Amino acid sequence: MHMTNRFRLIAGGAALALGAVACSPDDQITVQNPNAPDAARALARPADVEAFISGSFASFWGATMGGSNDNINNQMASMSLENGSNLANFAMGPRSAIPRSPVLNTRGNSVAAGNIREYNGLSRAAAAAAVAMQRIQGTFTLGSTAQDLRGRAFGNFVLGLALGFQAMIYDSGSVITASSAPTNYIPPLVGADSVFRVSMFLLDSAITLASLPAATGGNGFPLPSTWIPGNALSAANFVRLIRSYKAKIRAGMARTPGAAVDWDLVFADAQNGITADLTITTNTSTSFSIAWPVQHYLYNTWHQAVPMILGFADTSGAYASWLSQPLSARGSAAAPPFLIATPDNRLPSGTSLNAQIVSSGGGCVAVAPGTLCSASNMVPTVYAAPSPLATVGGRPYFRARPAGENAWDGTFINSPYDYYRMRIWYNGTCGGCSSARNGPFPLFLLAENNALLAEAAMRKPTPDFPAATAAINVSRLAAGLPSVAGIANLTTPVPNSSGTANDCVPRTPTGPANALVCGNLMEAMKWEKRMETMFATYGGWFLDSRRWGDLPQGTSLQWPVPYGELDTRFKQAYNRPASDVAALGTYGY
Repeated sequence: MHMTNRFRLIAGGAALALGAVACSPDDQITVQNPNAPDAARALARPADVEAFISGSFASFWGATMGGSNDNINNQMASMSLENGSNLANFAMGPRSAIPRSPVLNTRGNSVAAGNIREYNGLSRAAAAAAVAMQRIQGTFTLGSTAQDLRGRAFGNFVLGLALGFQAMIYDSGSVITASSAPTNYIPPLVGADSVFRVSMFLLDSAITLASLPAATGGNGFPLPSTWIPGNALSAANFVRLIRSYKAKIRAGMARTPGAAVDWDLVFADAQNGITADLTITTNTSTSFSIAWPVQHYLYNTWHQAVPMILGFADTSGAYASWLSQPLSARGSAAAPPFLIATPDNRLPSGTSLNAQIVSSGGGCVAVAPGTLCSASNMVPTVYAAPSPLATVGGRPYFRARPAGENAWDGTFINSPYDYYRMRIWYNGTCGGCSSARNGPFPLFLLAENNALLAEAAMRKPTPDFPAATAAINVSRLAAGLPSVAGIANLTTPVPNSSGTANDCVPRTPTGPANALVCGNLMEAMKWEKRMETMFATYGGWFLDSRRWGDLPQGTSLQWPVPYGELDTRFKQAYNRPASDVAALGTYGY
């Protein structure tokens, strides 16, 4: 969609333009065309204005977690080793491959639709919120002071999110606010840092408005449960959600490990962020759907859990042997996919494939001892235990795959594991699910907020290691791993699980010559964040790994403004400089 159209509100498939039918100078007759509605008429009633404001979050969701699979989010999952696939679909194969290929912005490139999807969608979300909020200015009211304050707070919230997420991904963007949102206005492109600063201002404005006593009651807060489906947030809890998003965006802006981040502010926001998991009620018939799981749970060539990171849990030595081989040999007969033996209960337990299949919730049907489980004799994999989060299954989070379902191609992404945690939501059997893919799905998990708090606590000018270890321990202890309490530096390794054996988790290639060693407190935080937020947050592993210096060497760090957007501005398309890629990563690749 062209830029000028993107800043016209979309209603019923028609662009709202502020136009009139022109006549000759001698025949000045003004005719209102009822088939070409304009913004003034579309936003004439309070209910219409509020509908645009409340609906703007659906546009944001669709541009990030929901909607199409051909998007940057899926590219980032492949680039960060969160997902493994050699299919060309959605650029998964090209983005997974090592050595890396650059993000191209040439006309007609095979990923053009995915590269522009977030840009267009986030711009639409911002436009919807901004133009509707502009209507509330002056004497116009939604019905009460409280309702006006709630509407303005929510509009600023969506505006801030749209701009903040755009700033994390693209090198430049457009800034639109309620004070600069005429429907025919094309805001100039500015650098990502400028877009980020405006996003923080808007989110702070949302906090200020929601915190006013007059914003509660009288048709003000709590939010209607349809605005963020399933969440009738009080003003206080709405503010907590905003502060968690602020922490995510501020930390997620860093393109390199050396990039400046105000960790004191990240810490303060995370410390005052959400206090429990927040979910969103998805619906396959509305804008609050999620497309990716349809492909994810086909498994085989669509999704595998990549052993490059998952192997950090292994205590058997199998990962060390696999890692000792050249990258080109990993996954081949010389270094085949391996079983992970680990004390971490988020992965299957046992030392044989059959044992791990059983611990995943599956099992073989009346087969002779020693016979391998296969697709033909498997009991359907289910979870025996519920999770505290109704969205997802119990433990483990990964399933061991029956041998007959493998679709290995001899590359480093091959493993016998699939990420399975959201399967009961996909099946429609989770608590709160009404049918397949209709039910509670993660919106913002407490584990993500805890990890942001822990990272900030370790990286701020005056570190707070007790706060960091407490935040890390929440999920670490639940995973059956020993406490990290008492560690007060970034050199002490995490403890072994048995107290005697070398069975620590994570065990990372961060020693001399990238030898495997027990990770430090920072690596413990990274492990928890990866395991707990996998496929449950936008840009998850990529935005974090970019900041941590963990992306494979040569990985593109950000996206240029898509050429389709530049065409509408009559500007020359460009690619990012060849130097704007990840250096040799923390783990030696």
